[in-house]
Amino acid sequence: RGDAAQEKAMPAARPTTGGATPAISLCAGRRCWKNGAGLIISGAQAMAPPGLSVHTTGCCTECPPAAVIACDGPNTLGPKPLLLKARNEAEATRSAASLVARYAGAGQPRAVLPPSLLPVLLMCALGLNDFPARDSGLHAMWDFAGGSTRHIFRNNCTDFIESAHTTARTLPTSFYGVAMRGKEWSFEGALNPVGGDLDTCRIATQLMRSVSSDGRVRRWQWELRKQRGPPETASWFVESVGSSDRHGNFEVDKR
Repeated sequence: RGDAAQEKAMPAARPTTGGATPAISLCAGRRCWKNGAGLIISGAQAMAPPGLSVHTTGCCTECPPAAVIACDGPNTLGPKPLLLKARNEAEATRSAASLVARYAGAGQPRAVLPPSLLPVLLMCALGLNDFPARDSGLHAMWDFAGGSTRHIFRNNCTDFIESAHTTARTLPTSFYGVAMRGKEWSFEGALNPVGGDLDTCRIATQLMRSVSSDGRVRRWQWELRKQRGPPETASWFVESVGSSDRHGNFEVDKR
């Protein structure tokens, strides 16, 4: 299966995560709130899969000067608290996605997950691929995969995961190379509904910029599609993630 095929297909799966954390907590004290706790809390609540509850606590007395403190369990003063950044809305959303992915994974497709949050949640899950269980990120990509990916891999999740690991290891500028081993990524603009608004459309696109481990820049276009009927009616899936050329263009100029 060539790299070109992989760049066009996006995945999904269902691993057993064992003891997925039932709760995560964030400090809502004055300093953490000023540092963006409210944005992270609302983002984490929107992305949390069923079974994961997002709690807030009063001031933990150890609020950092430029971050929000969080951890798994009912107390933000747990053994390994995390410091999350939220200097703007995009950073807060990414922090929330990383928090959810780390402790509970991306979960299963669900109608309550806004399509605007699906790409960032999956990118964070891939970056934390072995949290909360081995290959959780790749399993999430398989679970949220549309028909193209499943057709390419003949509905075989094991083959997909093996192929994604090989691609990430050998092709730094491939999608899995940048998602799992790259230096950085960011989304460009807002989610674009195709042919209407998000309440009525079935297709939406999202642009993303990435820098690979060897410093090369690529742009990507996520194509999301809403499921019309059961199972998972009204849930959004990833139909494809298309790669630009080395100049950042999505169509080759043949002149």
